[in-house]
Amino acid sequence: MATKFVSVPIVDLAPLSTVELSEEALIAVAKELHEVFATTGFAYLINSPLSFSNEEILGLAREFFSIDEEKKMALFPCSAQCDNFKEGFEMGCCTPNRSSSTSSDSPFTLTEPNVFPPLYTFPSRHRLEILYTELLSLSRTLLALLALSLEKPSEAFTELLTHSVSTLCLLHYPAVLPSAPSQELSCSEHTDSGLLTLLVQDATGGLEGRNAAGDWIPAPYVPGSLVVNIGDLMAMLSGGKFVATSHRVQSVKTERFSVPFFCEPGADEWVGEKGKKVRYEDWVLGKMKS
Repeated sequence: MATKFVSVPIVDLAPLSTVELSEEALIAVAKELHEVFATTGFAYLINSPLSFSNEEILGLAREFFSIDEEKKMALFPCSAQCDNFKEGFEMGCCTPNRSSSTSSDSPFTLTEPNVFPPLYTFPSRHRLEILYTELLSLSRTLLALLALSLEKPSEAFTELLTHSVSTLCLLHYPAVLPSAPSQELSCSEHTDSGLLTLLVQDATGGLEGRNAAGDWIPAPYVPGSLVVNIGDLMAMLSGGKFVATSHRVQSVKTERFSVPFFCEPGADEWVGEKGKKVRYEDWVLGKMKS
């Protein structure tokens, strides 16, 4: 459970871009990440090593959702849920993952190939693939730092990323008009299932995290930042030292764009408590049913 935090802390990743990073500086960043994930579960990351600006990343989302409606519907179906008012596109690894051997009866699979719109309708596919690669690389760095903060080998968590089923999503939240007062949430309360989530959001607002007192704390836009939060799996792997904070998105009167990256292990990685481990794909699909 998160503490009674009243704001989301900021962690500066600038030291990681230093040519000769000292061990002291590395440990300092690791300790800072440990502190925020053990108390808040959420943080803003500034001065990340990404080659994309926030505006460029959000521009990819705006470009995608400007595609003709009929062509978009050919890529993904509509799903009407009263508490999840958004449209989204997600992509996985840029190189084909091996097929998983799921034992679940779920109609979903975590290793299906990407389906993109034709290049003439979405010419930025290559840039989206580069962004995926950079976000996965940043996630590896953060996971190594978290392992260091827990006095574990640096590869304790990154070794789970072989054949990773991490996903990069483009999300569009339409404006909720006053004529629809019952649509209070664009995304209902939840925790993420995987290791880490890295999020680029626009300045519209609406994202909130729930503290230990049950209060919803806004996580407004911070220029140039990534929002990072711990997932259920990372909370478990940390032995409960890190918290997966519940969050939601309030409906707003203007449209909203966001781009989350969900860092997840390979589908066939065994996760869970000793003696109770299951394949990650079965574990996450089980959560989708609950």
